[in-house]
Amino acid sequence: NLVCAKNLQIDKSIHNAYVKAIRSAQHFIYIENQYFIGSSYYWSSHKGAGAENLIPIELAIKIARKIAAREPFAAYIIIPMWPEGNPTTAPMQEILYWQSFYLFKGQTMSMMYKIIADALRKEGLDDAHPQDYLNFYCLGKREVTAEVPAPTSHSNENSPLRLAQKFRRFMIYVHSKGMIIDDEFVLIGSANINQRSLDGLRDTEIAMGAYQPHHSWAGSQGPPRGQARPPLFTHLCRSG
Repeated sequence: NLVCAKNLQIDKSIHNAYVKAIRSAQHFIYIENQYFIGSSYYWSSHKGAGAENLIPIELAIKIARKIAAREPFAAYIIIPMWPEGNPTTAPMQEILYWQSFYLFKGQTMSMMYKIIADALRKEGLDDAHPQDYLNFYCLGKREVTAEVPAPTSHSNENSPLRLAQKFRRFMIYVHSKGMIIDDEFVLIGSANINQRSLDGLRDTEIAMGAYQPHHSWAGSQGPPRGQARPPLFTHLCRSG
């Protein structure tokens, strides 16, 4: 996991752990992270942006191979709706552009969906959709109130405050950094899925991977007991 460059030893162990785990996945991948940016050399433009980590492209290739093998597979990725800060500022908009689908003009997600769509087209699966295999989610909270406070003489009906009071919906800011593979392996730590955390030369990060041999698909001859997905789906899909 150590890479030598310009007389330096670079620790790429967290990045390599993500890649190895993704490649070993057989059924599903679940990720929670504060950011999701990478594999810029496969983007439709800005290929030299420097976001070189392999996580997004590895996920897309894994799904494409499962499609070619006609095997069911799914990846679920949970991220914040926007990074911490004012989403209308230029830095935040830039991050969203590198990360999101962005009306067919974004980078990381668009690249992944294109690879999956091409794989479906190649296999003649015209009735299938890329979102049958890959989905991104942003968590939110809805507060129920009997009445909306009356506007003051100085308030604007379309101001952020008035709209928040009216609709009572708020983003849940996902700050965790973890991945679950097939309900049997977990990787959790401090590293974001972006170049700053996974580069090995910039931020100092820590992570751990863990599994229980007696609670694996091979050990239990089927889905592991105490599955992670049902509680997660209950959390993600619950109303209110």
